[in-house]
Amino acid sequence: MPFLDFLLDKNPVMRVGPPNLGNITRIALEHIDMRVKGTDPNFDPKHYDYLQHFLDAKAAQPDVVHDGMIMNYLFINLIAGADTTAITIRAVMYMVLKHPEVLLKLNKEVLAADLGKVAQYNAARALPCECCHDQTLHVTCIRALSNRRVWNRPRGCHQRVNAHAPRCRYAS
Repeated sequence: MPFLDFLLDKNPVMRVGPPNLGNITRIALEHIDMRVKGTDPNFDPKHYDYLQHFLDAKAAQPDVVHDGMIMNYLFINLIAGADTTAITIRAVMYMVLKHPEVLLKLNKEVLAADLGKVAQYNAARALPCECCHDQTLHVTCIRALSNRRVWNRPRGCHQRVNAHAPRCRYAS
């Protein structure tokens, strides 16, 4: 029904459709442009990132890798995992807010770590509160919706279902 597409997604007055990819396209083009001009402040020649590998592939095989291919490669990296990441973040926040005692412990631990205004990835990963993330992923299925998993134990089973997973030190 093409008229619904025009009415909802391509409506010039107010768009009602799903999010478009315009912002991702802009980000990708800006990064390619800065990298090609040599003005990318985030680029470290000692540590290659995906974009640099894509540009090197274009230089090595210009007949195979063209600008459109680089945009496709970047789209895959920018879009991939966005939904599962959002579901995971929402599930962690839900579980932490559902248990105020966990929130208090997390607040104390994060503030005591003195990570600065923007935490570096390695410093954040080193925090012991990472187990909250792991335990949330244990009980949340991130592949579809953030519905809690129901673990059915066999009758008479007194062992934890996932005995290989460490118990979260924040759990009561």
